[in-house]
Amino acid sequence: MGLRHVLRISWAVLLAAALTGCPEEEEVDDDDTVAPPSEDPIEPTEGAMEAEPLDCTGAYAIPDELTGDEGLGYHGWTWDDLEFAIGWPISTTDKTRWVSDNTTNGPSIRVQPQLVPEVGTCYSDLVAEAVAPAADDEPILEGTLVELSAFGHAWDHYDELERDRYVPDEFDLDVPMATMRAIRGLYGLDNELPDAPDPEDWDDETTAALIDATADYPQALDSAVARLVIAVGEAYLQKLDALEEADLDAIERIHDQFFGENWSTQTAAMMGPVGGTVVEDIEEHQGSVDTDEFYGAAMVVASSAEDLARVLADVEPLDSPGIDVLTPHGRILVSTAAEDSTWTEDQLEDAVVVVDLGGDDVYHGRYAATHELWMSASVVVDGAGNDLYSPDVADIEAEETTASQAFDGGGGFTQGCGLFGVGVLVDGAGDDTYTATVHAQGDGVFGVGLLYDLEGADSFRLGTNGQGTGHYGIGVLADGAGDDYYGVYTMGQGAGKPRGHGVLLDMDGDDIYIGYYNEYGETLPGPGFNNYHGLNWQWPYSDDEGKPHYMSICQGVGWGYRGDWFTDYTNRAGGFGALIDLGEGDDQHYADCMAQGQGFVYGFGYLYDGGGDDLYHTFWWGPAASAHMGVSLMVEEGGNDEIDVVALSGGYGYDSSVGWVLDHGGDDTYNGQFNYGRAYTYGLTFMINTGGDDTYNADEAQGGPRFGIVDSGDMGQNLIGVFMDLGGGTDTYVNASEHVVNDAVWYNEPTGSNVDAQWHKGIGMDR
Repeated sequence: MGLRHVLRISWAVLLAAALTGCPEEEEVDDDDTVAPPSEDPIEPTEGAMEAEPLDCTGAYAIPDELTGDEGLGYHGWTWDDLEFAIGWPISTTDKTRWVSDNTTNGPSIRVQPQLVPEVGTCYSDLVAEAVAPAADDEPILEGTLVELSAFGHAWDHYDELERDRYVPDEFDLDVPMATMRAIRGLYGLDNELPDAPDPEDWDDETTAALIDATADYPQALDSAVARLVIAVGEAYLQKLDALEEADLDAIERIHDQFFGENWSTQTAAMMGPVGGTVVEDIEEHQGSVDTDEFYGAAMVVASSAEDLARVLADVEPLDSPGIDVLTPHGRILVSTAAEDSTWTEDQLEDAVVVVDLGGDDVYHGRYAATHELWMSASVVVDGAGNDLYSPDVADIEAEETTASQAFDGGGGFTQGCGLFGVGVLVDGAGDDTYTATVHAQGDGVFGVGLLYDLEGADSFRLGTNGQGTGHYGIGVLADGAGDDYYGVYTMGQGAGKPRGHGVLLDMDGDDIYIGYYNEYGETLPGPGFNNYHGLNWQWPYSDDEGKPHYMSICQGVGWGYRGDWFTDYTNRAGGFGALIDLGEGDDQHYADCMAQGQGFVYGFGYLYDGGGDDLYHTFWWGPAASAHMGVSLMVEEGGNDEIDVVALSGGYGYDSSVGWVLDHGGDDTYNGQFNYGRAYTYGLTFMINTGGDDTYNADEAQGGPRFGIVDSGDMGQNLIGVFMDLGGGTDTYVNASEHVVNDAVWYNEPTGSNVDAQWHKGIGMDR
């Protein structure tokens, strides 16, 4: 019998005792007479969900020109001829079910190139559908998390809830004293996790204080706070299920290893927390953790928090005493005064529910994060105001900030961090500022971390691991409206590490996304930015002047682990990372290397923009560049966009990888060494533009790109590089080969080493 079931039996006994001690309700015949509300505690419950696989078939129709007589058919090929014959061995626990044929050829898996645009389109369509209710002021988080958990993982796929969204009807939350009863119920549920709080016994004085504090609550507010408290209890029960088969000592060791790390090293940024041995420790024990339970808990906690935020928007400030109660599962803090509050580190260190009606508030320390193993869920809901989240953390953009400050673990694990649990921060309105160092702003590690800001012109700044990053979990940063600013040094803005799913979801506004690096304009930190931090990076990317460039790993990246980073030489397949901008704003994207829809070691990286005149600027390996069986996809729906790449990149399949660029409209301009359908070193690359009068300013350093070519190959392996402009517009090709012109079809001979025209094909087309 599991610990959760023992606790349920114990709780039933406790509940029966509580009921025995309560006076019986009088039977009355007068319909106008209402029985007094119950003071009985509310028992947390656990919800059941139905698992179904996700079907993306038909989500994207590949243009007939690609598969027809002038495309693959010209060479007598079909998609079956483009399945990679090789692949790196990976851990048998890893899967990439949506982009793999799950070959039985050893433990390897192979990417299927034709599935990539279908998978990406399916994903962005489902997310857009999930958040559509936001336009009608309806909750979105539950539906969004359903799609995310279904899409990013190879485990069970939650399709829909089979029960009432939060709690059964018999909980009677729509009557007075719901909050008191919910807190009392949480109080009575023992916490058997290590080092859990041990509060004093519940007494009549506590009951009276909570009744007094909530006496003036509108019923909607009383019910919504109660639901959130109950959700914390449910998260605890599901965490017990998640860890039921696990070695708790090992889990505690892994949990603690994330803290106190020097995150300024390359190893920590890419792998974390401290390098290969810890990753191997995680790998050894991850199979014993049922992460699905955390996803189920997250749906209930996040949707309860979002509903509460929407209720707060309609509540006038109340002259009510605040709530401050310590339970075995953490502290409950509620303020309904709508004044400017300062929440201190001491107040928040053990808080699992923080509710603030409004005002320009300041939050210090760790909050909305399960930074202690005994925490199952930790939630902050702030109704309104121009809030400052961790303003005491060093500004990563300030010239005087050192690496040890910008990447200090003490300023991280906050603002929506689920570490073996569920961390949720929901902010209702206002122009807010979020600053953190590591693991924050939507970061899930063996759990779910979520930050949702409904509206306002917001600013998010982070060192590493966050802004929508998942590692054996889900990390989400969602923003509903406003012109927003996102800055991260590395590993964020939609990053999926092994067995993880990370997404940065922005629904509207003219937004700026920055992976901090050395140059390119006033919108970035000044020259030498990375150098004065003194970061411990050693990487071979540099420009013509020898200036180093760094791995941004952001803006839609699926990031796997190479086997030669570990003592066991086992590869870990990357996860699914996506930056989804659904609005039609004029957005700016800046990064250095490895960014903007980039897949690495079986990872899937996806960048989607819904429209507007957008700017993309990278140095190398992005946008839509992939390596080592990675998958990359960039989709631009419309607008007159500018895409600038300094070194060879942009639509890039390398080492059995696949890269796709899909631009669906607008008069676009491509500058620098952008790869126009260049498959390099036994990779597959496809660039398809379907609208507008486009300008392709190819850098002469490429020797005049062929627009559809295989560059360096593998004998016996079919490879292809495809460029197609199907928009029907008047396009301009600068520094291109003489046969690359409007309204023409061309076939390029392969170049580089180990090439053979029999196996390696280049296709170009302008229509």
